[in-house]
Amino acid sequence: MQPTDSGNEILVYGSYGYTGKLVVEEFQRRGVSVTLGGRNENELKEQAAKTGLPYACFALDDAELSLQIQEYKTVLNCAGPFHNTSVYLTRTCVNSGINYLNITGEFDVIESLSLYDRKAKANQCIVLPGVGYDVAPSDCLIAYAQKKFPGARTIRLCLHFGGRPSQGTMRTSLQQFKKGNVVRSRGLIVPVRFAHKSHRIDFRDKVRTCVSIPWGDVSSAFYSTQVPNIEVYMSMSNGAARLAKLAGFFQPVLKRKLFSNMISSWISKQPEGPGFAEREKGQSRIYLTVYDLTTRKSFLLKTPEAYSLTAQIAAESAIRVTAGTVTPGFHTPSTAFGANFIMKFKGVERHELVRGNKQKL
Repeated sequence: MQPTDSGNEILVYGSYGYTGKLVVEEFQRRGVSVTLGGRNENELKEQAAKTGLPYACFALDDAELSLQIQEYKTVLNCAGPFHNTSVYLTRTCVNSGINYLNITGEFDVIESLSLYDRKAKANQCIVLPGVGYDVAPSDCLIAYAQKKFPGARTIRLCLHFGGRPSQGTMRTSLQQFKKGNVVRSRGLIVPVRFAHKSHRIDFRDKVRTCVSIPWGDVSSAFYSTQVPNIEVYMSMSNGAARLAKLAGFFQPVLKRKLFSNMISSWISKQPEGPGFAEREKGQSRIYLTVYDLTTRKSFLLKTPEAYSLTAQIAAESAIRVTAGTVTPGFHTPSTAFGANFIMKFKGVERHELVRGNKQKL
């Protein structure tokens, strides 16, 4: 079921999902031919007919997975939740000396991929998670902040997405909620109650309530900077923030299959993701504070809408890795491409907030 000898160097797995489609469109906009990948042949055939691209149909537990991907230099995984897809693909790619990238924001997936560093170096390939809005923009901002303030011992990251999530993002968020919230404390990942803390953050367009969440930067920021204390927050309406805190207390009950199935059913009835007009006008913001016992510095990153930016980041990352510009091993976006990588994308602005920062630590 797989056309062979396509001549393409990059395989996009999960190419027919909401974000996968945007990533493929971005490759085509740049004139880069890729191979579509996934396990649903009907979806792949339809996408191949629309794009004119070859496809490879296979499941990730396929006994011959290594043969299915052997012709490619790079596999870009867009099929989430990534704790379901990353294990097979990462192991097979690294064993075969093939670069593996994904667009995950799942902290536990990034943490598990860091364990492939030594083998990836030995097999001369790259393992690079988080090449989307999760976590590339924030990771680059954090790396930039560390250069400005190398003595920082704590990172507090606050995210405002400025748009509605896709079905895939909501499914992944549900899985993360069931696993529980985490922070990094003294270098270790520590479980905490969901929404156990909240802050009022001035994103310079509006003051928003942000609550603590389990996010990829709890893992990636540590490997980018070695800063031992990391907390991540997401903006929510005041009502949603109150519900999130309440859900944190009742998490054992909400993790039960009945409630999970109810939420999954609701998610399946939502739009696949933001439409073109929403993506065109959307804007996201990232507010970062880094500090030690006596000093703090704050930074603001303004970006285009999250899914549009994800497509650009993922395509650019795969192109760079395939071209051989990154040293072998495990990487975060900033260790692979540098702190200024995010600034190459149109509509991104970075500010150091010297005055007017009234947030309490």
